[in-house]
Amino acid sequence: MASPARASRSKTMPPLTKLPRLSKPAEAFLRNHPNQASKLIAAVLEAAAAQETPAKLPIPDNLKRFVVTPDVQPDILSISEAAQRLKISRTTAYDWIEKKRMIGWKTTKAGAAIPAEQIVGSGELVPGIADVLKVIDDPRVTWRFLNEESAFLDTPARPIDKLKQGQIKEVLLAAESYGEAFS
Repeated sequence: MASPARASRSKTMPPLTKLPRLSKPAEAFLRNHPNQASKLIAAVLEAAAAQETPAKLPIPDNLKRFVVTPDVQPDILSISEAAQRLKISRTTAYDWIEKKRMIGWKTTKAGAAIPAEQIVGSGELVPGIADVLKVIDDPRVTWRFLNEESAFLDTPARPIDKLKQGQIKEVLLAAESYGEAFS
């Protein structure tokens, strides 16, 4: 006999009797990790629900990384704003992004998002940014790594703060571990 909680849930939710068609890699993952499927489905559904009604639902900390947020954030600059803070041209700012000297990613055909915290002065970025971009090639992933407290460091801290303290080698080792763990 079904528990009362399950019985009431089945009245409000459609039964999940059939999975949608999956890609070959997804099928292989499911075969190799059958016990993780329900956790992953729950995480994705929670993230989707949080995006649909973000003001009404508190988002658990362990699921916040799944929520897509707009690129317009107070700590994210446009190419013009970054160029102005750095006292460089927009062309130079784009060049720095392309050459992986500065973290930035395209948001539109004519725009880019640049984390403000990496800029420390006129023409100056936090030391080690370019080195981290060599280890973690994707700029959004690089920024996520630098901006979140990392368990890969000797003492948990935000890697960007460690770079500001001159601890570039420790951050690079953590970046290598981060890249291996999430690739």
